[in-house]
Amino acid sequence: MAAASPAPLAYVFFHAPAPEQAPATYEAALAAFHTSLHDAAPDGFVGSASYRCSRLPWAPHPFGAVVYADWYFLRDWASLGTLNREAVRPPHRAPHDVVAGRSEHGAGGLYALRAGAPEPDRLRFELWSSKPAGVPSAEYIARVHDATATSTWQRQLALGPAPEFCRRSLTRPTAASEGLIVEVRPVFARLRA
Repeated sequence: MAAASPAPLAYVFFHAPAPEQAPATYEAALAAFHTSLHDAAPDGFVGSASYRCSRLPWAPHPFGAVVYADWYFLRDWASLGTLNREAVRPPHRAPHDVVAGRSEHGAGGLYALRAGAPEPDRLRFELWSSKPAGVPSAEYIARVHDATATSTWQRQLALGPAPEFCRRSLTRPTAASEGLIVEVRPVFARLRA
């Protein structure tokens, strides 16, 4: 059940490098920022991951051909405020500012874990979807969270255009008719011990 997870919330931030930025350089900067958060974790920070994505989970989008999604796993709502404050203070400020200076677009959202467990290193596919009107959330989650899913998340705060649900897995979802499939490649993925 979601309540037993050490990371019941995730702040998801979609972003893209400025056109002149080489993906390898951008990814090295992302890894440095995420490593900084792990080395001196803010209170309530459970882990993070950054993925290069085949596309964003909405269309149209102005982000360009190379896009990323960062997942910041958090213990609770208060941890979101702590992460927001601490991510731009020493010792995280310098690596944060390097990535921010190389980025061109960004949008995000806050998601709650509804099924499974965060397993950021065991992830290659995401199924982004919105439930049909009139279908209860629990029924919809049971439909998309099959035996191959590692986790299913539901949006809590809409800070951008991403759909309401994200089902994550190591294998390509069979419920493709439910929404848009995004292939992801980890740049950085780690939960804290």
